[in-house]
Amino acid sequence: MPRIRLVRCCTMLAMDRKLAAAMARVNGVAHIQDLLGSGFTRYQVAALHRSGQLLRPRVGWYVTPTHDSAVIRAVRAGGVLDCVSAAASYGLPVPRDHRVHVGLAPNAARLRATDDGYRRVAAGDDNGIVRHWGAPQPRGQFRVGLLDALSTALGCVDRDWAVGMVDAALYGVDATGLRPISGTEFARLSAAVSPDKRRILERCSDKAESVLESVLRVRLEDAGLNPAEQVVVGRSRVDFMIDGWLVIECDGRLHAESERFASDRARDAQLAQRNLRVLRFTYAQIVDDWPGTLRTILAVLGEGRPALR
Repeated sequence: MPRIRLVRCCTMLAMDRKLAAAMARVNGVAHIQDLLGSGFTRYQVAALHRSGQLLRPRVGWYVTPTHDSAVIRAVRAGGVLDCVSAAASYGLPVPRDHRVHVGLAPNAARLRATDDGYRRVAAGDDNGIVRHWGAPQPRGQFRVGLLDALSTALGCVDRDWAVGMVDAALYGVDATGLRPISGTEFARLSAAVSPDKRRILERCSDKAESVLESVLRVRLEDAGLNPAEQVVVGRSRVDFMIDGWLVIECDGRLHAESERFASDRARDAQLAQRNLRVLRFTYAQIVDDWPGTLRTILAVLGEGRPALR
């Protein structure tokens, strides 16, 4: 390899490593001043942008191309991920919402559309974004803290889902490595929110293993029922039990594996031998058709406990 070409390759490799280190320090979202402070010149930054190694969603702001699209849209809007968008980035379950929830400083101005880094919009004119005005975020952060995201969500999403999100944070999300929030953190969250939000937190539990269980528990309680949660019956543990004999299970997981499907049905048979009635409901039944699901539960309760065989 000619010496000039070898020097050029080494220079490019060193530049790539330098860029990777600089962007890692700011979690993939950098202001031009961050890059200049890392030793890049404005000419080099412009060259990195032209080559596609950096995206510029907003004048003066640069993002790694591999960053989540929601982060890029939040930067373009002039803020950071907040509310359910931030919660989702931590791995928490959130309700379906195509919009990006963006946290902005109280004095945020020069608002931009999320689909165009240069077109100005008035607050509320962009249907692809939900703006939350709060405390200014330091550079180097692309999202608010987890407790701040939960605090905002308590006043933004339906109460059932808000409870489910906090429950998931209390239980921890193993798939994403999110550790459970501590009792101290939960107390700090409760102390920082309004009385209305605090009443929602009072409905939370660290026993729920899925957001579907949280939603079902809250809706059962609202219906005047008193479900016992995570009840141990013999060698099994059931999601909920009402009046000591009606077992309610959430089938939110996909039962693609025949072994898991067979295991659940074998357990149902064992529960039936203990004179217990088992009802299983899917995500769609609990979330999208709750009135029909509740009618089924009340009808079975009205029939009374099955006769002992």
